[in-house]
Amino acid sequence: MLAVGLFRIFCQNVNRNVTLLESILASSIDDFNIIFIQEPPWRLIRHAPLGSSPEGEPVFGTVIHLDWGLIICKSDLQNEGADNPRVAVYVYKHLKGLWPGYCWHLLDHQDILIFSLGWGEDLKLLANVYLNDQHTAIQLLYEQMMDWPNLFFMRGDFNCRHCSWDPWGLVTNVHADRLELAATCLGLA
Repeated sequence: MLAVGLFRIFCQNVNRNVTLLESILASSIDDFNIIFIQEPPWRLIRHAPLGSSPEGEPVFGTVIHLDWGLIICKSDLQNEGADNPRVAVYVYKHLKGLWPGYCWHLLDHQDILIFSLGWGEDLKLLANVYLNDQHTAIQLLYEQMMDWPNLFFMRGDFNCRHCSWDPWGLVTNVHADRLELAATCLGLA
């Protein structure tokens, strides 16, 4: 059985800063085994050989590290100027026996990354969330929450204020109310 205490999760918005992300990955090995990143850097990695083009095909990506497996959404990854993923998850190599996997069949979106750990009855879903200024992620959570009954952990950069968790937050905020309702329905509140 997977225990919540087994996971030591770190969450950080790196604001597309390569140096910060590299530093987090290098320094977190002893303290964390899962890292949730919001706004990962996205850049040209190299040009892959391509028979029909002497320049090759551009390959875009984010920071990788030998000790960490990377999970990132699969939609529109190779288009320059496309809407790049705004969430990434790094899983420390010692958890590879739990078969971490991207659950694209549940949702393939740049602002919410749902991934699984474990298998069978012990399968657990975790979600890394980034909220843009259109509140897309909260709307998706609200509309699709019943599709994810095994979601047992959700974290991210919600960019959303409400008096329930922020003393200076708004008393009424429809987006925050929907987030709170989704979290409650999923048993996460």
